[in-house]
Amino acid sequence: MKMISSICLTGLFMMVAVHASAGDGCLLWDDFGNGTFHPTWSVGETSGSVIFMGEAGGVAQFGASENLTFGMHMGYAWSNGWEVDMTQDWAVQADWFCNPPWPLQVIGINWSEVGIAFGLMMEGTPSQAYMDRGLTISAHRALVFDQNLNQWFAYNGESIYYWSNGALGYPEVLLERIWTSNTVYIWYDASAGVIYYDDDPPGVGTPAWASGVSQLSSSPSALMAFGAYSLGAVPGFASSSLLADNACMLYGHVVGDRAGRCVVGDDCFETIAESCLGEFTLGAGCCDCAWDVNCSASVSAVDITMLMDVWGPCEGCRSDLDGSGTVDVSDLLLLLEHWFDC
Repeated sequence: MKMISSICLTGLFMMVAVHASAGDGCLLWDDFGNGTFHPTWSVGETSGSVIFMGEAGGVAQFGASENLTFGMHMGYAWSNGWEVDMTQDWAVQADWFCNPPWPLQVIGINWSEVGIAFGLMMEGTPSQAYMDRGLTISAHRALVFDQNLNQWFAYNGESIYYWSNGALGYPEVLLERIWTSNTVYIWYDASAGVIYYDDDPPGVGTPAWASGVSQLSSSPSALMAFGAYSLGAVPGFASSSLLADNACMLYGHVVGDRAGRCVVGDDCFETIAESCLGEFTLGAGCCDCAWDVNCSASVSAVDITMLMDVWGPCEGCRSDLDGSGTVDVSDLLLLLEHWFDC
């Protein structure tokens, strides 16, 4: 797993957005500064959803009217025109603020929950917020009734949920924490098929993890999203209660027609057209050298490590230097042969 030495966003989220500057360690970033989700993000929601969404002041905002149906309502802003590459390792970072009201105690309703979530859709219908296969990582408030103890329990939590065949599974990880604002790190180990999640960057602390991600779908890419949800009896809340800011890809690769090269001064980094502050070239990456696996502008031991991490069948991988569909000894020899060429 690649260690992160420079972090593109600093500090916890504040009600006034703290924007990342271009070229400070991100491979791809979006500061939600367009004044609208479109065209960078595609909004989708469940039928009749109480969730409403918007973008203002460089912040993705989510609010809701009262949940009178007691059902599950979701609204998401899905990445539009760029997707994360599931054949290789990647890591993203974002800030979020989650301070919704507590759910209501209603007779006959044993579980109510409201929160903000990061979504990874491998298969599904974004316009309907329908997740056939994928996972969500949520920060939430919940109210649970224990029938054995005849008692209500309330808690703040963070969870990883699987979605398989359109059904929401039980959380594999549930962390009890007291928080309102947080910097969120989510990263993927392609060789192990594991998603990691933590308040600390990769390589720091002990992260929560969700195994078996690669078994959910054979899709080589997945949509990323931020959204909000209301489950059970939940009062209405303003958009200032659920906010997301500054989505940043720390390492990895994206696919889609909005990813490209942004040149600001002498720096080059991958981004989307709507985030670029300098010269933008659609569809181009920042890796001018084919042998530079981690796009660092030089070939080093890190490139060998990244190549070894995906050893074996790896269609479309950047580590597949000879284009054979497999990362093997031939690719390693090519990397060593071009050690000084980048």
